[in-house]
Amino acid sequence: PETSTQYGFGLVFQPMPSLAVGFDWFNIKIDNAISQPSTQEVIDQNLAGNPLYAGKVIRDASGAIVQVINPFDNNGTLSAQGVDIELRYREKLGPGLLNIGMTGTYYFKYDQSTPDAGTSQKVATMTDPSGTTPVISSTIGLDGMGVVLRYKQYLSATWTQGDWATTIGNQFATGYYAGADWNDQQVRMPTQTLWDLQVAWTGIKNTVLVLGARNLFDKQPASFSNSYLSQFQSGYDSSQYDPRGRFVYLTGTVTF
Repeated sequence: PETSTQYGFGLVFQPMPSLAVGFDWFNIKIDNAISQPSTQEVIDQNLAGNPLYAGKVIRDASGAIVQVINPFDNNGTLSAQGVDIELRYREKLGPGLLNIGMTGTYYFKYDQSTPDAGTSQKVATMTDPSGTTPVISSTIGLDGMGVVLRYKQYLSATWTQGDWATTIGNQFATGYYAGADWNDQQVRMPTQTLWDLQVAWTGIKNTVLVLGARNLFDKQPASFSNSYLSQFQSGYDSSQYDPRGRFVYLTGTVTF
């Protein structure tokens, strides 16, 4: 079975009544991690004669691959280390109240291994150093089933006056290596910054009406594609970008 050992250490600083900053350092090690090696890894290990991958590549009479058997299994280990950051600030501003909040995560390392297939150092890259072999995938959930970003954060500011509350939010993520393009050139995806806006009204008892927009300026993702990363089949990283682009929503909540 999959087992884990984890520990952490946290600090909260409050230099003034209106400001609090917290840091939570974490260290996680998982043995027999549930994972699925990449298709290319299975093919490479099968060709290398690794007995753990015997019979997992089915070929026709001409030698062409017709099927790759690649089930999830308890494979290798996973080791992750990083720090979660949180900031909270509250202050009167004009006739209202301003609340600022920020949450972020910074990864020092995120390494995963499978038997006889080496170790993938997954932070800020989707491939090994060659740029053509995807790093080992995972179902642990820490990587969101996509790239392990070095740093990402969400910053928001809400100004409240009476029945109205206006929030502006900013999503920020650092760049990462996506591997080699069709010309075998290493490609680094740029940092991504998206803005959100939301207005809430509570003028009716037990009722909240919200009008908002995610990706307010309809920023488009960086384009990239290659032959071995499924996230880029649409020409961009579908694990990091919502294909809806700008998304406007209106919600109403009534509490009884």
